[in-house]
Amino acid sequence: MTPRCAIHFKAYPASFNSEGVYVRIVSRMAILLSSLVIMALGCSGGETSIPILPDTQGIQSPTQTASDYTPTRFLWDYNALYINEDATEYEIIPMRQVADHWNVLKWLEQGPCTNCFSISGITPTPKGTLQVFIEIRHPFSDPKLTGFDVRGIAMSHGTHYFPSAAHKVSNRFVGEAELVNADGYTALYNPYLWDTGPGGLQGYIQGLKATIPYPDTTLNGYKRYASDDPANTRNAFYAGDAITRIYEIFKPSGPLIVGYAVDASWVPASVDPVNDPIADFPPEANCSEPWRIDVDETPVGVGLTSSGGEVVLSIHVYDYQGKFSHAVPTIECPELFNGILYTKYKTDGDGFSTFEVTVSNDNLAPDGVYDCLIRAEDYDNDTAPEWLDLTGWQIHELGVGAQAPPMVADFQVSDADPDLPDRKVELTWEILDDSVEWYDIERLDWNWDTWSWYWHPVKSAPHPVDSWIDGNPRYCGPADPLQYRISARNDAGSSPGYTTDTGYPLPRGFQITLWCVADNASGGGAVVPWNQAATNFNDAKAFWSQYGMNLVLQNPDGFRWVDNPDYKNVNQQEAETMHESYGQIQAPDSVNVYYINSSDGDPGRAYCQAYCPGSFHNTEKVFIIMGSDSSGGAPPNDISIVLAHELGHALGHFWDNYLLDTNHNMRVDDGSSCENNNTWCTDPPPNYDPLFCDFNGQYQQEPNSWNKNPWNLMWYSAQNKGINNYDLTDGQLVYMHEWLLEHKGNYPVP
Repeated sequence: MTPRCAIHFKAYPASFNSEGVYVRIVSRMAILLSSLVIMALGCSGGETSIPILPDTQGIQSPTQTASDYTPTRFLWDYNALYINEDATEYEIIPMRQVADHWNVLKWLEQGPCTNCFSISGITPTPKGTLQVFIEIRHPFSDPKLTGFDVRGIAMSHGTHYFPSAAHKVSNRFVGEAELVNADGYTALYNPYLWDTGPGGLQGYIQGLKATIPYPDTTLNGYKRYASDDPANTRNAFYAGDAITRIYEIFKPSGPLIVGYAVDASWVPASVDPVNDPIADFPPEANCSEPWRIDVDETPVGVGLTSSGGEVVLSIHVYDYQGKFSHAVPTIECPELFNGILYTKYKTDGDGFSTFEVTVSNDNLAPDGVYDCLIRAEDYDNDTAPEWLDLTGWQIHELGVGAQAPPMVADFQVSDADPDLPDRKVELTWEILDDSVEWYDIERLDWNWDTWSWYWHPVKSAPHPVDSWIDGNPRYCGPADPLQYRISARNDAGSSPGYTTDTGYPLPRGFQITLWCVADNASGGGAVVPWNQAATNFNDAKAFWSQYGMNLVLQNPDGFRWVDNPDYKNVNQQEAETMHESYGQIQAPDSVNVYYINSSDGDPGRAYCQAYCPGSFHNTEKVFIIMGSDSSGGAPPNDISIVLAHELGHALGHFWDNYLLDTNHNMRVDDGSSCENNNTWCTDPPPNYDPLFCDFNGQYQQEPNSWNKNPWNLMWYSAQNKGINNYDLTDGQLVYMHEWLLEHKGNYPVP
């Protein structure tokens, strides 16, 4: 029997219509915001033996220049990002001209992934920068393809030259597109490394559009992509994960063109299958060079001035192999002094070693901000191919005289901190020197008028405060975390960019009680087995926990029994009577879920009895009916979201397109009546109940449902698709927060 999921919509006190139409609640949410352009990601590797390549038949790898070098570095992707002058349009331009090498074009356009690289938004800032939100989705689900030290590298045009290192970088002070919030720098894949590595995929790749001014910087900033997991101690990018990072780029005049490469480290796992990527991959899976370099300043006296002065730099080098695997770090600041300075080892910390050096303004540079290049070269660089620079690089800005503060370091937002109840999160950061006066914090919030996210100033904390508790964030979880950004400010100005992080409060609890109709109070003749309901519940819990909703089962050891076999096959009115006789009396604080044989003779039907106006939509009245075949079979051939979907109606007051009439009019919950008089999709008003206006929206039994990817929890379903294949839109998430905030009493907290 094909399962059908729906809700009974009950206008209170009006009765359900005589035709018995099954409709689902459509929540107040914004129109789905699609990315302007999402093009393909070529998820390619560097050696024929690497399993992340979908088709390597007939490929031959060139001979390495260093025979004892084992390749572990692979180019996952290369694109150019084009952003027009006013940042209202952008395009991702795949770099595809590799016909003499591997068939990257096929991978880019046909798979294994066609949407693994995307820009999810661009936000201009008051600092003259653009915040570009770039998502990378791991193209595979097999844990043995876990990537390590994945880095998205941004390349541009630059003129600032470091003569000792022989590297060129971009510099915002002369109007160049600098990545102001880089985690570090690398020379890999720069434009002067043409046609290098196996298949040409360990060097720069030329694109099709020859008129584009290609990047010319040889040292480029990157952002790290690591899965958000406390157990992730090795910068792993878990298979199947999607990770977004914010690239803050100083915007020069005119269009902005940035080259973009994705670098990954990988070797085969030590075991097969892989159950724990952190333990099951050998150390060689991580990059060999230092993966992180941090810098602290300690002024000597008044510090650097135009008359000279000194500052002590403490350089913290993070290297998986330890301090004996790389050379002593050096520093080069051509405006301040000639040549390079060598650091001295001082001490070890948690995962890093600290080196110190005293920098003097020997050249009497005038007041200003100057780039200093820090280099920590791995000893493996001696045997690596010449095109693979295994060196950790960092650029640290030193100020001479009174200058605006640098970027704020070590900015952290808490993740479900048990010491912070009642929807609170804590923000912490490393304080800067006493020249700083304020730390300005903004939160990414939703604007119903524009149907988009915007940065909302929420706090200015005075120096030397190093933390703040946000007591009013939205309900959310790991799949839709809160985003914050911080910058420092003094009389001379503010940080060149923002430091960002995400977090979420403790999940909001909901009580769930599972009932089953049987012949008697002992469960004889039960319509379904307990493991079926338990599987449904676990799938629902797995989905909603990602969005900060914790389903708490009130009867984890087995069903509560509806001991009247007359309720095995019911219509809507009989289902209401059943609920009034059982769940409404015995578990009024729970969302009660009833397993029956069939509803109106259909064992595949499931629905939620919902109420309008919303003041009547509470745990005492709302209930869910699950037919004995409503999940469509045993895993993996089931529809895993059925109960999760019905709980979307019950907990989120979600409605959907089944509530529309043929003129696309939507039933409106105006708080008193539930009228069907609002033309939504043809003329959407601001600040109204949002709706996914896809008139071709289908459930699994309709054609084309398989072409929807990902499948929205409330609008699509398909057999053989696990719970992780479904998502919610931004509008749904924000609406659910507002609904729960306004109707706290409708759902007693466990």
